[in-house]
Amino acid sequence: MMILFSLGLAMLTAYGWTVLADFFRRAPGKKTAAAFIVGMLIFLDYTAGPFPTSPAAVSPFYTTFLSNSPDDTVLAILPADRQPDKRYMYYQIYHERPTVNGVISRSDPTAFAFIYNNPLLRAGVINKDTPITPLPTGSELDAALQELTAVNVKYLVLDKQLMEKKQYGCGTMA
Repeated sequence: MMILFSLGLAMLTAYGWTVLADFFRRAPGKKTAAAFIVGMLIFLDYTAGPFPTSPAAVSPFYTTFLSNSPDDTVLAILPADRQPDKRYMYYQIYHERPTVNGVISRSDPTAFAFIYNNPLLRAGVINKDTPITPLPTGSELDAALQELTAVNVKYLVLDKQLMEKKQYGCGTMA
């Protein structure tokens, strides 16, 4: 199928080239204009300008509130998984703070060990291979929070757009 398409495209290109060559033989003064137009098209093709396709919707928490926090403040954003983590890396453009989340290409199984070993963060994992775990309570919650404090996590952010109600066993998200 691709071979037939390629042959047809090659024939159309050759026909277009012959028509263009005949046109330039009959109108030599238009060569400069055509060269300019082709040059501009090539320039526009290689221009690496931003072409926004949709407006960026970023919470004021990331743009305004975090601007008053110290630069070494670490964020832990839930839910955690490879797809949401890409969004959180985009938010990092605005808040410029380190996060527990992130995306690593070709990661080894221990790359997410910190998230999976902390009961509070593990409860926010939405990976299809990881069963949903309930929020820790009591001393387990205290230990999880102390572990996050030890690595300078100041804010635990819950992304309501990506949350599932059953994930935390509550009807509404705060």
